[in-house]
Amino acid sequence: MELYYLFNSINGSYFCFDERNRPSATFNLKLAGYYDYTKVHNILNNAISPKERNRWQIVESIESPIQTKREPGICDLDNIDSDSEIIKELTIITKAADRLKRYIEELDKKLSELDKQQNDVLHFIEKYNLNASDGFKVYKLLKDIRVERRSIKNEIHNAQMLDKTEFEGINYVSLIKKMADQEKQDAYTPRILTELFELRKKGTNIDISHRDIKTGT
Repeated sequence: MELYYLFNSINGSYFCFDERNRPSATFNLKLAGYYDYTKVHNILNNAISPKERNRWQIVESIESPIQTKREPGICDLDNIDSDSEIIKELTIITKAADRLKRYIEELDKKLSELDKQQNDVLHFIEKYNLNASDGFKVYKLLKDIRVERRSIKNEIHNAQMLDKTEFEGINYVSLIKKMADQEKQDAYTPRILTELFELRKKGTNIDISHRDIKTGT
C-alpha cells in the first residue's frame, strides 16, 4: 500500500501525532506519521489550521517507513518547552520566510510599475520632437526610471536567492558575498549598438544616428 507523509516546506519538519495523539511535528523523518492517501488528506484538512495549511505538502514515501521509538522532548516539537530557544528560533525563521515572500511580491509590483513608466517615456519620445532643454529633461527622467528599475531587479534577485536557500547548512556570509559580487559583475552587454558604448568609453563625442547602425544583415 502506498503511504504518504506531510512535510512543512517552511521549517523542514514532518507532521506526526505525539504520545497523547495531539498534532505535532518532528525533524526526524523516521518519526514522521505515514498514512494512506485518504487519511493524510483528512489530517491536512482537519488537524492543521487553515492559515498553516499552505505550508504543508503531501509527499509520497519512496521507501517503507521504519518507525522508531519516540523520544519526547527531542523530536516532538509539541513536547518542547514553548520558551525554549529552539521554538523561538523556528518561529523567527518562519515569520522571516513569510515576510520575505511578501517583500518579493511588493518588489514585483514596483518593477511592473517602473516598466509602465518606462514605456510611457519611450512612447513620448517616439511621438514628439523636443528641443535640447526638453530633450535633456526627458532623458533625465528615463535615466532615473532605469536606475531605480535596476536597483529593484537586483533586490528581487537577492531576495529570491534567500527565499530558495534551505535553512540547514546555510553559510550566510558566503551567500551575501556572492550577492555583492553578482551585482558588481552585472554589466550590460550591448546587442547592436556596440559603437555607442565604445564612443562613451573613449570619452569622445557621441555622434551616431539610426542610419549608422549596422544590423548585421
